[in-house]
Amino acid sequence: MSTYEKEVKVTLSTKTKYILLALVTCATLMVAIPASVMAVVNQNRVAMGVYYGQERLSGMSREQVQAFFRDLAAKKLDKDALVLTYKDKTWKYSPEDIKLEVHAAEAAEAAWKVGHDPAKNFAANVADQLESASVKRDIELEVTYDEKLVEEKLDAIGQEINIQPQNAALALQADGSTKLQPGRNGSFLPKAELMEKIELYIRELHLPLKLAITPEVKSPDIKSADLATVDTILASYTTSYSPGDRGHNIELAAGKLNQQLVRTGEVFSFNNTVGTRTRENGFLDAGVIIDGKLSQDSGGGVCQVSSTLYNAILLAGLTPVERTAHFFPSAYCPTGRDATVADGLLDFTFRNQLAHNVYLFSSCTGSDITIYVAGTRADLDGCSISLHTEGDRMNPSIYRIWTKNGQGISNEFLHTDHYDTPQE
Repeated sequence: MSTYEKEVKVTLSTKTKYILLALVTCATLMVAIPASVMAVVNQNRVAMGVYYGQERLSGMSREQVQAFFRDLAAKKLDKDALVLTYKDKTWKYSPEDIKLEVHAAEAAEAAWKVGHDPAKNFAANVADQLESASVKRDIELEVTYDEKLVEEKLDAIGQEINIQPQNAALALQADGSTKLQPGRNGSFLPKAELMEKIELYIRELHLPLKLAITPEVKSPDIKSADLATVDTILASYTTSYSPGDRGHNIELAAGKLNQQLVRTGEVFSFNNTVGTRTRENGFLDAGVIIDGKLSQDSGGGVCQVSSTLYNAILLAGLTPVERTAHFFPSAYCPTGRDATVADGLLDFTFRNQLAHNVYLFSSCTGSDITIYVAGTRADLDGCSISLHTEGDRMNPSIYRIWTKNGQGISNEFLHTDHYDTPQE
């Protein structure tokens, strides 16, 4: 390489370094100068690009941005917070009623801290200002209220407008016919839905929040259609009892069976319907059989109700599912046709295998209990039912006899019981 070529190479290399140095310097100045200018411009003002919604906060002094949010809060709170209406009723609640607060001071401080955060150094604050100038910075205005108070207000409104559904029912007439009492839908304040709307709109300060209440509709458990086909008393059965504590228990348990719907295909549970026979539930101490011995316990006498029901459903053509005999024969019904029950141990259940629903009635006169099974006449296809006992008193076998047009068409075996002799 010649001396000239070396000199040219050295000269070009030096020029390249100078050019690069100049470019770096220019780039630094291009950043530093605007940053310095911005730091000066925003020194005592809210940084560029800071907004509350569509309101531009940039350029405000600290006092001005504080006044902006303070005035905004005062304006929003100078009106009702909630206005709820239903038909001709209106309920109004002020911000104070639900402890509604607008945190204006916190919002003003958040706006001011963009590029003025004392926890950051000068360079970090300048960088923050540059970022807000290029990317809009939205300030949130926190709104709080007491949800428990709102819930209490809604509960109070619910007490005024809620309507409980009413089950359809049948009334047993003196001539043995039934009369339909139509059901009615209930309506309830949609509390959860209202709480969600209040949460959404109040925190956005859309005040006053006006909401028209549309109640939720709840159908009754038993509708008129469920009883539409019931047109007759399929069967009834009566047993006798004496007044007193035992009679009290019989009447209490029988009352819980009255107007009970048993849907087609459903299994009915005596224990689930009557409930536990405890003093807390109103039952008194009376004679019971425990482990084959006579004793006194709460709910004594209730087995007569389950036994009366057992005979009624057999005569109505329904199917016993769970049934247990006593240790020894009962005085209130024929041997082999009793059904004992015990809380948590023994239940009496039956299935409605008929094509339509059946409906139970119970009646107590102070000396007699009668249970009626109402249903659809056509379900028995013109059959009449009777019960027949074979064997002796301590070992009876029970049959159900189906008769149509005077002719026996079925001799249905039900069960054979084996009773013990009462112990002294």
